[in-house]
Amino acid sequence: MGAAKKRAGLGRGAVRSVTLAAAWAVLSGCYLTTQAGSFLAMRASARSVKGLLGDSGVSGKTRDFLALAEDIKAFGVEHAGLSRGKNFSTYIALERDYVALVIQAAPALSLEPWTWRYPFVGRLPYKGFFRRDDAEAEVKRLEAKNLDVVLRRVDAFSTLGFFTDPLYSFMEDYSEYELARLILHEETHARVFVKNHADFNEEFASFVGDTAALLYIEDRYGREAAGETAERRIAAAGDAETFRKDMSALADLLREVYSSPLLSEDEKLGRKKSVIESFKTRFAQSYSTRYKTKNYESLPERGVNNGFISLYLLYGEHRNRFAELYESYGGDLAAFVSDVAGAVKKAKDPWAALEKLRMQGQAEKK
Repeated sequence: MGAAKKRAGLGRGAVRSVTLAAAWAVLSGCYLTTQAGSFLAMRASARSVKGLLGDSGVSGKTRDFLALAEDIKAFGVEHAGLSRGKNFSTYIALERDYVALVIQAAPALSLEPWTWRYPFVGRLPYKGFFRRDDAEAEVKRLEAKNLDVVLRRVDAFSTLGFFTDPLYSFMEDYSEYELARLILHEETHARVFVKNHADFNEEFASFVGDTAALLYIEDRYGREAAGETAERRIAAAGDAETFRKDMSALADLLREVYSSPLLSEDEKLGRKKSVIESFKTRFAQSYSTRYKTKNYESLPERGVNNGFISLYLLYGEHRNRFAELYESYGGDLAAFVSDVAGAVKKAKDPWAALEKLRMQGQAEKK
């Protein structure tokens, strides 16, 4: 995402934490042929970072960007327990400021995310496209099934080692913190991925990416710089938590409508529209007193529906569980990542494994 661009009508900080978890969400299924052509054409244009750094014809801005990305990767390995691999060792120049378009959906009278099944990674609550016409055709198909659909842009996704994840030219406009946050988020996916648990995967990657990015700024630029970044991050994080609570409150109101045995389907749809419109009005009227950034300011202009609401419920519900466990590690992020990775490696329920790890830590302190 470019410096002044927005995703899905919300600010960059609001959406960066919801990235595509696997390339199979773009390449698998009956639409493989059309998407694979675009994917492979894009990858064919990739150039080696090492080669570009040694090319005198490359602009200073691009070389500085590539060197920064290399430094962030090294930091992730040394200080965040991430794997040393070939991700972000290539560079792709794009004319647009995003990588793919992603669809998420939910039934008209339910907040349960619609999911698609993919090889190797299981069910995921999103489907990706490189071509807008393909994405829009899928939106129409899903809407014909009476699903609420949201179409959004993503600026990166992890292929979990199936392919080498590249850097993209539009990332050159990111701040050091934003770039570190993105790279370390995606590298966390490469380190830890639990099949059929998109919520765990995204929330863990977001927590590690955010935490490691701030540690990177402090380590490379000093505590004062980190303090300034931390202030902005705290403001953005505070707004993210406020927004999550707003979405949760709206979800509770809608669930009450959807579960009512006294209302017909048509009456539920009418109540749903009324609840959402009232929420948007209250949101706009109170925004300036409740939010510190502009990340969510455009929400009232959005087509808020069940797909949109379920998207934001999916990625923020359990963040405090990671924060509480990490606190017990005294700032040792590498040990934290390593222990979580070991705990969930063969777990059917990663949240239960996380709780077991927390309990073990408490028992060891006694």
